[in-house]
Amino acid sequence: MPIKLTQTQTGKAFEYALLLELKTKLERITKLNIVENKPFTTAKDCFEMFTLQDKAPYLLTASFAVNLLMDIEPRLTHDINDEDILELEILSDDKGQEGDV
Repeated sequence: MPIKLTQTQTGKAFEYALLLELKTKLERITKLNIVENKPFTTAKDCFEMFTLQDKAPYLLTASFAVNLLMDIEPRLTHDINDEDILELEILSDDKGQEGDV
């Protein structure tokens, strides 16, 4: 029987799936830095609660979302110069209350 996860846990797991898909699709075409902060660890821990089978829909949906973002945001796939690094970070929930994240 699968474990029952809260909406917060599934949301955090999806945030991590998005970060994984961004990393997978962008690391071949641009320099990346992933910030491994407390929200990153929390999201990763929530994602790891899922079985491999339960992770699949999250990763598939995240893949679709990342494809859309890459289509509408050229900065994701085009470096400014050789020293340009794209930083990926999962922000804490309180950052969303402060404004656009």
